[in-house]
Amino acid sequence: MQKLVWVEVDLDSIATNFFRIKGLLRESTKLLAVVKADAYGHGALPVAKTLARAGADYLAVATADEALALREGGIDLPLLVLNTGLPDGQEEVLVRHDVTQTVGTLELALAIDRAARKLKKRGLAHLKVETGMGRLGIGVEEVPAFLQAVGSLRGLYLEGVYSHFAVADEDTPFHNRYTLEQYNRFLKAVSLCSQMVEGRPCAHIANSAAILNFPQYQLDMVRAGCIIYGFYPRGDARERELIELVPALSWKTLIVQVGPVTGDERLAILPVGRSHGLPPGAREVLLGGRRTRIVQVDLNHCVIAVPQDLEVKPGAEVVLIGSQGEEEIPAEEVARWAGTITEEITCRLSRLPYFYKGGSGEEVV
Repeated sequence: MQKLVWVEVDLDSIATNFFRIKGLLRESTKLLAVVKADAYGHGALPVAKTLARAGADYLAVATADEALALREGGIDLPLLVLNTGLPDGQEEVLVRHDVTQTVGTLELALAIDRAARKLKKRGLAHLKVETGMGRLGIGVEEVPAFLQAVGSLRGLYLEGVYSHFAVADEDTPFHNRYTLEQYNRFLKAVSLCSQMVEGRPCAHIANSAAILNFPQYQLDMVRAGCIIYGFYPRGDARERELIELVPALSWKTLIVQVGPVTGDERLAILPVGRSHGLPPGAREVLLGGRRTRIVQVDLNHCVIAVPQDLEVKPGAEVVLIGSQGEEEIPAEEVARWAGTITEEITCRLSRLPYFYKGGSGEEVV
């Protein structure tokens, strides 16, 4: 049945991006793909299956519920939960399904240890170190005491240690110095873990921006988020010359009503508005391969101004994100109109009907 508003995701584009990112890494560096927030609005399970076929080493999600949904969907890759808080009892679910939990407090480490001993399994964990993001994790100065406290736990297995760059997507001398300072602080934590933990934990700090702009910070593993989906962190010429990323998501609708010609244009109604994720500041759509001005965005509809020389009828396809003919409106542009990040725009679309194509996990040239 024809939908009035829908999203199309090209899973082959995601696989292509994966292989191109992989080509930037050292042979020994593992690639973790981030599929949190329903794969940034692209569909976590279809994307995860594609990345598994492509050869991803690890996947990351935000919550235990997201991890469990992937396990129930047949994903057996290692999964890292990025949040450091768990509702009571969820640690047992994670241990039972071999999901790795980020730990940033001793209390959580102890809870995972208890669950692991109860289930007679290993409780997998990555230690989150706060190096300058100002968010989750323990400070570098707290690492020795933490490692000493968990060193005797028989159920907890600290397989990794990581941190997150705060401003690697900004290109100024100040921001680049700050990123270097974070990296050096993290190396101190890695050194402590190597000395105090049996078996050197997997170390990772490089996010999408660092993968493209700071290859010297790759360490044991990198975490690819927005670049998996075809979004550039900085979006500057250097990044675009380094790697050609392919946007995987398109957002489309149909004209439902066309008004009479007034002056040199006529108004047309689209059945998409703020409730569907269209920001009130959205400026243009694609119609007939041309950019067409948005006049008004309401809750469930929007009005566009169709040039007089463009013949259109109800049922004509309109592109809100993606390509039509030679023109393109990328998600990054819609995000700029809304004054937000690209991932928020695509995450807003998750409740719409989705159509997928591809998904073999092979690169499409």
